[in-house]
Amino acid sequence: MTDRDKRNNMDDIFEEITEMIEHLLESGFNPDTQGMDKPLVWGISMAQRGNEPPRIKEFGNMNMREFLGSMGEPQPDIRIEPSASKSMVDILQADDALHVIIEVPGINKEDIKVDLAGDILNINAQGNDRKYSEQIELPVKVLSDQIKATYKNGVLEVIFMYDRSNQKSIKIE
Repeated sequence: MTDRDKRNNMDDIFEEITEMIEHLLESGFNPDTQGMDKPLVWGISMAQRGNEPPRIKEFGNMNMREFLGSMGEPQPDIRIEPSASKSMVDILQADDALHVIIEVPGINKEDIKVDLAGDILNINAQGNDRKYSEQIELPVKVLSDQIKATYKNGVLEVIFMYDRSNQKSIKIE
């Protein structure tokens, strides 16, 4: 994919997001008058490796496309439930370790459960009025006995050491 193609893809993405926001604003949507007592959260996270196409993920407590698709139709049952929250997740592959960073605001450290089942990282967190649940497939093999997790200011970071036990050097003749 060339730089020009990447720019065109990003232009298309931002144009679509702009149209969605404009549609929302034009509709006169006001969560206070529609019985929604939770804040509306929606966003995108984008990651790209090398020449791969960008990976774009939604996060928040609502699906913007479904919500905007309902504009203009009476939707008295639209509710934002804390159980529907999706966290923003970033996976960074450094030279020495794999870093998984998850936003889980409004939760106490004691209310977060993290476990690893094979190559799936499970995160469950539940506070007084917020609940998060994520299953993240790790992109590489990691050592299950060398994991470090920290939580500060609503951000959980889980650091894994790479499993390099199957790596072999090949001598070139």
